[in-house]
Amino acid sequence: MKFLVLEDTRERVTWLRNVVGGHADIVYSDNVLEFCELAEDLDPAEVAAVVFDHDLPLNVSKPKGTTFVTPKDLGDSNGLTGADAAKRVVTFDVPHLVWSCNDTGARTIRDNLRVRGVQDIEVVPFYENNYPAITRFIIRALKLYKVKNGV
Repeated sequence: MKFLVLEDTRERVTWLRNVVGGHADIVYSDNVLEFCELAEDLDPAEVAAVVFDHDLPLNVSKPKGTTFVTPKDLGDSNGLTGADAAKRVVTFDVPHLVWSCNDTGARTIRDNLRVRGVQDIEVVPFYENNYPAITRFIIRALKLYKVKNGV
């Protein structure tokens, strides 16, 4: 059982890995093209959930003392975001979680997935006060996987 994750913040991946425990493997990338390749290589029967972040600024350099990030700074090393991934990635009939804290980006990911026929989508920004909701999503995805696959 696997969770496919697009995320550039290792702490979030570690948090997810800790919550999932030994119940599933975390397959992740911080690069949209690599994420899409990973998805293509997965056996759909092994996928329990897909998780998206939007902003993937691996090496955003801002002038010291500023917090301003331009739209071009939101992408990965190819300038692509989670919204681009949602347009390109192979789709799976599993729960999808959009945990981006970028509200506009999160809605765009959700909308791009819906256009592609994905129906089970939750948008829950990755903030500490949302950990319980994200944990409920994870538990639901694990249970659905087990029911679907007779595990």
